[in-house]
Amino acid sequence: MDELVTQRPLGRLVAMLAREFTARTVTVLQRHGFTEAGWWLLSELATAPPGGLPLGEAARRAGLGASTATALSDRLAEQGLLLRQRCPGNRRLVIAELTDAGYRGVATVRAELNGLFADTYERLSSTERDSLTRLLTRLLDADAGTSSSEHVPLKPVLRNTTGRGTSPSGR
Repeated sequence: MDELVTQRPLGRLVAMLAREFTARTVTVLQRHGFTEAGWWLLSELATAPPGGLPLGEAARRAGLGASTATALSDRLAEQGLLLRQRCPGNRRLVIAELTDAGYRGVATVRAELNGLFADTYERLSSTERDSLTRLLTRLLDADAGTSSSEHVPLKPVLRNTTGRGTSPSGR
């Protein structure tokens, strides 16, 4: 099995691509004052429905632990990027929602990342991109083909991120 993961072309190529994409992404995030974990949390909140998301749900979607999301949300709230409030119907839940500054920050970073990776993606035809997206999504589906004792969550959750983050108000 080790040979399959580390020595065969697919495993090596996936690992090399992940390292390259991560390095490029981290460079952009650092330039804008974001951590990787903070970025994933903000990205999920940018695509949330009006009124935000329970912080635990945003953490799950971003592939973060609850305590990490809580600490991050404290810092991001201090920076004016998100608001946190108790849910009126269930005081145990904390609802997180981006501020206008949060939406602007996500839109700015997302545009820069899209520009940075455009040449990479354009090497593939539309059909090839669709196929690769479908195949990688299948590989990231943590529930497929593993028992619960083998389950290792893969993060972040991939989903359409073309929603609310495109305008300052996000609406």
